[in-house]
Amino acid sequence: MASPRSQPVTSRFASVPTSPTPTVNAVSTPGAGFTVRPGTAWPRQLAALRAAFEAALTAQDWDQLAVLDKTLQQLLPALRARMHEPATRAQLAQINALYTTMLAAGQAKKAEIQQQINQQASTREGVMAYLQHQ
Repeated sequence: MASPRSQPVTSRFASVPTSPTPTVNAVSTPGAGFTVRPGTAWPRQLAALRAAFEAALTAQDWDQLAVLDKTLQQLLPALRARMHEPATRAQLAQINALYTTMLAAGQAKKAEIQQQINQQASTREGVMAYLQHQ
């Protein structure tokens, strides 16, 4: 009989065995629009995930990007066991490069929103000064 430590711990997201080669059951984060399906080639699934990231970034759908990021984080333990595969490494490198783009876009959007907040505060101060001198 196998010891309890060698048995996989299964949740609705992934099967995470204590062995060094994790496997993944279906991983689906609500709202992600992306599901990892057992038996489907990792490079193809990572390409689909990257495409979902790109679509969300193009739409500036920050909530969707957060959901997709959560999905990717759940996949990382299983992907570590496949880092020796060139196709998997290549897809992860593309996703990593996309992360750099996403971070820059997020920072630019943050700066834009901060500028709008500052403008509104300035306008409010001007209106208040005008009203006090009436």
